[in-house]
Amino acid sequence: MTTKSMRPTRDEEGRILEEFTCTLSCKLKIGTSSFIYIERSPDTYFRAKKVTVNVPCENMVHLAALMCANVNTMVGGMMDAHNFKSAGQSLDMPIMTPANRFVLIGWYGGLVPAAYEGRAGTEFLFSLTLTGTSTLVGEGDLFDENDPAMKAAKAL
Repeated sequence: MTTKSMRPTRDEEGRILEEFTCTLSCKLKIGTSSFIYIERSPDTYFRAKKVTVNVPCENMVHLAALMCANVNTMVGGMMDAHNFKSAGQSLDMPIMTPANRFVLIGWYGGLVPAAYEGRAGTEFLFSLTLTGTSTLVGEGDLFDENDPAMKAAKAL
């Protein structure tokens, strides 16, 4: 017997869609300022709709760019990564193919959060997690096959 929660989510054309994550992470040394540059390609067609980070306090990490398929989702200057804490932040990003990259550029200023007092030099795994929809293998793509721009992107 299959319960409703075990049934896959389908789009209007019957393709199976599921929620997946793609995480960008790097190790920071507590108390030592450092530049952050991370890039990663998704393993399948993916559309991120939510961004969440794990920073424990404000002013710890600042983000200059979060690029998705060469589109910067941040307009303007630096942003405190803490804005994406806990519940995350909804963003409408382009559909990514395995040929595209997410790029995160930021800065850790060396701030020691209260929870890390006396532990300068300890490694902290900073992570920014993108959550969104993707199609399961063999279930088709997330876009209209007749759209010329999407055909070109898929051919990459």
